[in-house]
Amino acid sequence: MNCNSFLLPMQKYNNILSVVCFRKVFMIRNYYKKKILQAVQETFPDILSDLSGIDILKPRKPEWGDISTNAPMIIAKVLKKRPDETASLLIKTLNDINHRTSGGHFASRIEFAAPGFINIFFSREFMFGILNSIFESGYRFGYSDEKKGEGYLVEYVSANPTGPLHIGHGRGAVLGDVICRVLKCCGYDVLREFYVNDAGAQVKNLVLSVIERIKEIEGKGEANIPEDGYKGEYVREIAQRLILETKIGYESALENQAVVREFAVNYMLDRIKSTLGTLGVEFDNFFSESILFDRGMVERCIREFESESKVFEKDGALFLRMENNDDDKDRVLRKSNGYYTYFASDIAYHRDKFERENGRFQKIIDIWGSDHHGYIPRMKGAVRLLGYNPENFIVILVQMVRVLKDGKPVKMSKREGDFITLDEIMQDVGRDATRYTFLMRKGDAQLDFDIDILKSQSLNNPVYYAQYGYARICSILRKAAEAGIGLPAGISKEDFDGLVLSEELDIIKKMGEFPDLLDNISKSLEPHLLVYYIQELQAMFHQYYTKYKKTEKVLSDDPVKLNGRLALIIALKTVLKNAFDLMGVDAPERMSMKGDEDEE
Repeated sequence: MNCNSFLLPMQKYNNILSVVCFRKVFMIRNYYKKKILQAVQETFPDILSDLSGIDILKPRKPEWGDISTNAPMIIAKVLKKRPDETASLLIKTLNDINHRTSGGHFASRIEFAAPGFINIFFSREFMFGILNSIFESGYRFGYSDEKKGEGYLVEYVSANPTGPLHIGHGRGAVLGDVICRVLKCCGYDVLREFYVNDAGAQVKNLVLSVIERIKEIEGKGEANIPEDGYKGEYVREIAQRLILETKIGYESALENQAVVREFAVNYMLDRIKSTLGTLGVEFDNFFSESILFDRGMVERCIREFESESKVFEKDGALFLRMENNDDDKDRVLRKSNGYYTYFASDIAYHRDKFERENGRFQKIIDIWGSDHHGYIPRMKGAVRLLGYNPENFIVILVQMVRVLKDGKPVKMSKREGDFITLDEIMQDVGRDATRYTFLMRKGDAQLDFDIDILKSQSLNNPVYYAQYGYARICSILRKAAEAGIGLPAGISKEDFDGLVLSEELDIIKKMGEFPDLLDNISKSLEPHLLVYYIQELQAMFHQYYTKYKKTEKVLSDDPVKLNGRLALIIALKTVLKNAFDLMGVDAPERMSMKGDEDEE
């Protein structure tokens, strides 16, 4: 039975008291910042200065409180007073606000900490509100229903349609996919785009490579693959399919290269889409580079640059004036042979992004391989010359992935010869392990992909560790159902009183951080923080369970403790499921581990 089905309504919880209720989204930092600013306004009503420097922080040590603010230092600078003086006045006002807060106190203690901080310790009422909010929001806990009024166009993967996706493409694909998921859940308008590079020299080399394989298949000579051509087995597959479906021959292919080009590009694009589908990565739009030329979009950019004297000719080539404008030198737009550079089409493409749908997208995000680092200032300079703020053009770099097997780097594919395909990786370790591992480090950090660890069913496997904790939670809920225990559909104040262990309260606090985490990721664009959060929350639960499974069982004989702990477990299941969903990773309800005993 699916443990989701146990969340049955109970008469007992029809009129739950909501002490700290956030109907839209539970944001601890925003909640406390509002309280701090309220205290500032009540204590220092004549201050007119900008108070944007006031921040809400999480202290590094638990003895320093649950939330900390630098407000005393900010106010002290404005008033030219000592921070301890402003802190003393603010603490007095905060204590007054704390006692008159409707529904219960938000702080159990409020203290000054040198050189100019105020540390706040959560009250039990506030922690009760966290659990209550999780039950009210359910599987939308952490999500925002408020539209942010800001659109993001996120371009990622954008691999040349000249070969299968490799493991590096996979990392960028998952990174972009999860960034889009988090932006959407935070209320932003998001469009996911794949840029199809189908108008450059790489596609021409693919066409020539396919034609040479046709010659080889027909027995008309050995395949003479161009130096920059493609030699993988997939090229032979394209040639075989092309012959089978179009009846084209070697001589005909030479004369009708446009036919070969269209077939080869579509074949590879279909394969790329299939691989991305297996990885769980979706796109709203596939934008073809050739459109930029077919619709005159590149020419339009050139003409406008010319009218504004932003270009000049030299040695028969056309240059864009880039020096002293983000980039370190002027760049070629059109070569002396009349062909446009990739930079020229890229400028037209990014102009289209900013102009599309009457400026629907205020932020443009590109996810590139780390080898494109030097290209960033060039494109930012171009964005500025187009008349847009380069700060709204964001580039995320993705570092290389090193595949390990038997403790040694693996460099070659068994089938393609010179690179490891993403399909091979997923066949080896599965989609969940692939996605989870890609998110374990910040995008611009080197990543080791250890196949042996990822295939092991042990807690040494980080993916298994995370999923096993979720399955253990579901096991506890199944045992409760099998024992005839009704699972709560909410948390009452009476049952919350049964949660007194420090580990239980720490788990509640950690769950309360989830909406703030998503808000942080939507701003920092660092989805690896989701993995860090899951690992930390799972570690807290595993330690709690292991420590108390004999002496303080979840399925306690004490009805207050029983209901409180079941509510805690259900809330934990909800938060973890939300996190797994945003990562595109399954949350299995049943898993086994050799040597592990039953949960209860």
